[in-house]
Amino acid sequence: MRVGTGFDIVGFGHKDGLIGAYCVAAVNALAQLKEWRGDAAGANTSRAMHRRAVATYNAELWNESAGFYSDWKDESGLRRNYLYTWNNLLTIDPLAGIANSTQASAIIRAMDARYAALRSEFGKDAGSHGLWCPPSSMLPAERYDLQHNGTDCDQADYPHYENGNCFLCYMGYELSGRALAGTGRPALEVFRTAMGNFNSSN
Repeated sequence: MRVGTGFDIVGFGHKDGLIGAYCVAAVNALAQLKEWRGDAAGANTSRAMHRRAVATYNAELWNESAGFYSDWKDESGLRRNYLYTWNNLLTIDPLAGIANSTQASAIIRAMDARYAALRSEFGKDAGSHGLWCPPSSMLPAERYDLQHNGTDCDQADYPHYENGNCFLCYMGYELSGRALAGTGRPALEVFRTAMGNFNSSN
């Protein structure tokens, strides 16, 4: 996970939760591919690598006190905990296989708490023109973590949230994450709300 950041507006990276999660998923996909090709030995090797990758990811980035994965660690070892939805929800996906059921449930609870706080702060609801699919980060990034101290991007109106809006790819991960974390009915409610607002929200 010694890689550059995969997020658009942060000016650094080191042990990156997003790219790391995709790397873990890729190793698992490689094991499945080798198994499909009949390479049993290669599949076993890749599965063992995946288990080590999962253990390393959890050791490096799981934040027990916050109940979600840290987004990255910088070169000095300091964590960033902005509850980025992309990497946290990706850890629940079976292809990555990083979060266990307890961790998955904790991530969804943390997101729900932030949804409630954001809706209250910005006077939004879950309906049309409200907050009905996840922002990239559920917590605002500090200015010192943004490129050019946050002065060359549109983060002021929605204070320092990565990209500042919601994205359907995140919503897809959220639906999957909620279902896999054992909260299928809220996933269905999110889906129904999104479909009702898809053509009417800006």
